[in-house]
Amino acid sequence: MHRIDEQVLQHEWDAQLETQMAPLKCTFSPLDDSFLLTGCCFTDQSKSLGDQAIQHILLLRTEQDDLDYQIVALQRDLVNTSEPDQEATNLEHLQVTKQTLASLESCITNAEKVLGVRPHQKLVALKGNVFLHVRVNANTLKARIWSKLVALKFKWARLEKAYHCQVMSVYCS
Repeated sequence: MHRIDEQVLQHEWDAQLETQMAPLKCTFSPLDDSFLLTGCCFTDQSKSLGDQAIQHILLLRTEQDDLDYQIVALQRDLVNTSEPDQEATNLEHLQVTKQTLASLESCITNAEKVLGVRPHQKLVALKGNVFLHVRVNANTLKARIWSKLVALKFKWARLEKAYHCQVMSVYCS
């Protein structure tokens, strides 16, 4: 039977506590709605999280308006262009812009669904809303608990495998 030194165990225990209590990393992209769906961008609860989520949706709506304007301008240029090379370039750019717009619209829809607001609701009026504050904080807490549970599940599986390898004295790889 193998005996592990208590200092090694204490060091591993401290390292485990440090990693489990570490704040979640935030990766944010303006076209990515996963921060609202998972709460990954909001690592701690705060009174301003609802306002930040509303501000993000407002920014997405502004980008949507800009893309709509670009599509109209590209369609106008496409009609007025007589050169085949320029027409092909404009058509390709128009298709890419339409795909970006479709992605952005689905992002806005998902973000509004997570917040529980209607698509054409005045979001500026909802800033400071206590319900949204509590809802976003709950989503943040839920995402943090979920990520910790997933991490513990994999850690538990490794511990079980190590236990069976040690008890059964079987070669495990």
